[in-house]
Amino acid sequence: MNSFLKISNIWKYYSGRPVLKDISFEVSRGEYFVVLGPTGAGKTTLLKILAGIVSPDKGEIYIDGKPMVNVPPEERGVGYFPQFFNLFNHMTVWDNVCFPLLVKGIDIVEAEKICKEMLSLMHLLDRADSYPYELSGGMRQRVALARALATGAELLLLDEPLSQLDAKLSVELREELKSIARSLGRTVVHVTNNVEEAVELADRIAVMNNGYIIQVGSYDELRRKPKNLFVEYFLSDVNVFRAYVLDPHDGLLRSSSDVCFKFRVKPLCEDASSLLRSGGEVIVCVDSDVIVLDPPSDSGWNVFDAIVEEVLFHRGGYTYILKTCCGATKIMMKVMDEMEVGIGCKVKVGFKTSDARIYDVSEYDSILYHGG
Repeated sequence: MNSFLKISNIWKYYSGRPVLKDISFEVSRGEYFVVLGPTGAGKTTLLKILAGIVSPDKGEIYIDGKPMVNVPPEERGVGYFPQFFNLFNHMTVWDNVCFPLLVKGIDIVEAEKICKEMLSLMHLLDRADSYPYELSGGMRQRVALARALATGAELLLLDEPLSQLDAKLSVELREELKSIARSLGRTVVHVTNNVEEAVELADRIAVMNNGYIIQVGSYDELRRKPKNLFVEYFLSDVNVFRAYVLDPHDGLLRSSSDVCFKFRVKPLCEDASSLLRSGGEVIVCVDSDVIVLDPPSDSGWNVFDAIVEEVLFHRGGYTYILKTCCGATKIMMKVMDEMEVGIGCKVKVGFKTSDARIYDVSEYDSILYHGG
């Protein structure tokens, strides 16, 4: 990898408690790199360390091959977009973007040209004469983003840059942000807790939780080969069942909470097979988009009677919440098109035995952040 940014063994403690734990990764020049994780994972602290606002207790940072740990923020050559951005309330939108360029010594004609380009990209030219207090939260966020892009820094550090935008504008800016960064030749480290945002923007994603970088890769790599239960659970809408192994040779399991809910699995890797052989309790994951209505009744499928409890519309399709006829287990099924079954309908649903993935029950606690 042609590393432009390299982070090696970064640790950070607050009041003796580690909030960043042995963080290491590399970002290549021109890459759009997203750090994805729940609130409290340590993402903002990591970004502040890269910006030079916070000092690590251990570890090294290199930007373009140069050590940065002891370099002050203003000498790092990075553009930083903080989660709680600070605009100058006594300055207009135009001046908020243009003034920092003039302070850097950029010629006024060039500074005004850059300012106009950035405000145009952010759909803010018509508000150039407005003051921050006259703008909505989303507009202020776009001004701060325009200011970060205008710096010309090769490395952009973006902390939740789309979090205060309305849904439609957020989607529009996702589509533009990566192409803007690429056309300007910027390397980007972008932190978010929004999976959809990460998937649409990232060349690679670093999944973070509890101060650790758990896994780094493309979205496809992370989905196909998640390192652990947390990565799988956080990246996708999956059904998670705690289950007892009834027959390790036949792959027969029973839900821990529902004696009637039995199903078979066909592990595709040796680690999962060994968990079955050891018996006891395991965690089973099944993607919501592989659950089907009226499945085949052959031995390769698990088939259940269920009742439609809820139907939810979302961007990209529909989610059906089903409960087994025993009533103790709920199953989530995602489809592209609305089906001709409504709330209260009795249906048959199922999934392939090979679509179930097995994890050690000890990993269950890692997902109990409840989306926080």
